[in-house]
Amino acid sequence: MVAESRDPAAKVLAVLTFMAESDRDWGVRELARELALSPSTCLRALTALCESGLVEQDEATKRFDLSGASLRLAHHITRRHNIADLVRPVLERITERSGEAAVLSIVDWRTSAMMFVAGTEADHPLRYVVPLYEWGPMSTGASGLAALAYGPTEQVDDVLAALTRPRRREVEEQLEHVREHGYVCTHGQRIAGAVGIAGPVLGPDGHARGTITITVPEFRYDEDRLPALVRVLGSGVDEASRLAGARV
Repeated sequence: MVAESRDPAAKVLAVLTFMAESDRDWGVRELARELALSPSTCLRALTALCESGLVEQDEATKRFDLSGASLRLAHHITRRHNIADLVRPVLERITERSGEAAVLSIVDWRTSAMMFVAGTEADHPLRYVVPLYEWGPMSTGASGLAALAYGPTEQVDDVLAALTRPRRREVEEQLEHVREHGYVCTHGQRIAGAVGIAGPVLGPDGHARGTITITVPEFRYDEDRLPALVRVLGSGVDEASRLAGARV
């Protein structure tokens, strides 16, 4: 809960983040209710954001929304840190060589969450479209597990500690498989009816910055194809890791 934090800066940032993700304007009281803040605390945060130029208030409706300055800031941040643009050609080559869709995820180790940010589609009548820009857990699906295998120890331990004992043992085995073989394959964990084959995209510190996943509809998947798909995936994640600054 935002209200649990005593740091005023954290509350200002929480208000800005929530507004950026909500895609609408807000009144003070309804925004405070959504964030479990008092109206006075929420108003102070909004006032600070207006003074910074990142939020503006409509004089007629008195409602608050992101300003053009916040959009420019987002553009500059994206341009500097957009690994999706760097790795997109890699995804295209993976899809060309495998005949299947490929998706890139990024990881936020502060929250131990992952999000798909780019993808290429296979030329098949039936294919799965992976939703982009939605944060999800790392303890399920090939994409999350491949990253978790190369996460900071403390964050990995926290994720594992939240699982049931049987599920924790299963996940630990899958993480060890990633570390030993460079990939993990799951069936229907994140998307029903889909097989995911994922490998980690590493950064300069050796931790995963994200993953690349090849997705295949289960009806089209054959275990005999796995070695070839893993080779294509492995070449792609190595190239993406080099682009992300890792020594591969």
